[in-house]
Amino acid sequence: MEGDASKVPGTVQSLVQARLDGLDADDRLALQGASVLGQRFDREALAAVLGQPSYDIERFAAHHMVQPYGAEFLFAHALIHDASTTAC
Repeated sequence: MEGDASKVPGTVQSLVQARLDGLDADDRLALQGASVLGQRFDREALAAVLGQPSYDIERFAAHHMVQPYGAEFLFAHALIHDASTTAC
């Protein structure tokens, strides 16, 4: 059910979107780039998409938007991934 946004109350979706809206433009772009790579992504692929080899993805982990997953990162929730893909 996590990936089915139609079954999630609008208020929850609004909260997720508000968190994304609070990011600066560069961070929104980085999160969108990560979302294009998928629910799980690695630092090198994100750097290639952004054209920034030293982007600090850990800041999203500190805000619980992504979490380390071995050598990769994983969106903390499908709603964050979906909102990043569609609205950033």
